[in-house]
Amino acid sequence: MFSIGSSYGGGENMVNAGVTMRIGAGQTTNLSDRAEMAREITDLKSTVEKQKNEINELSGLKSVVSEQQERIEQLTQLVNQMVASK
Repeated sequence: MFSIGSSYGGGENMVNAGVTMRIGAGQTTNLSDRAEMAREITDLKSTVEKQKNEINELSGLKSVVSEQQERIEQLTQLVNQMVASK
């Protein structure tokens, strides 16, 4: 791999260049890395499933709160009517 860089500013201009070489065949992936990745994917899937369940539960609670809010508004109107009629 070749790299070239430059820097301008502060009255000093600089240029650099570099070469990087790989020595040996090497191994692109480790089996332990794959196993670790599989565990992480499993954990993430579990987390997503838990979050979906929580979202569903919160959606149900949201509808309950909306119904309660409507009921509160109705009761407030009734109380205001009772106070006004006295």
